[in-house]
Amino acid sequence: MAIAKLNWPSEPCLAIYRRIFFARYNEILPIQSGFFEERRDLYNLYPLLVHVRLFGGSYVGSIDHILSRFGQ
Repeated sequence: MAIAKLNWPSEPCLAIYRRIFFARYNEILPIQSGFFEERRDLYNLYPLLVHVRLFGGSYVGSIDHILSRFGQ
């Protein structure tokens, strides 16, 4: 089930669709309690690393925050 959620970091980027997206997703495949608090940042880590490589250092702060939260 976790693999299906790996594409989430790119899905809710547009805030206008966020609520609709997650409500419908939850109907099809329920979101476990604590998902956002525990895993969302980890799933965002790879796309952030790609953005650093492609677009430069403005994403490094977000990466540092995630790494410090989960240990370095």
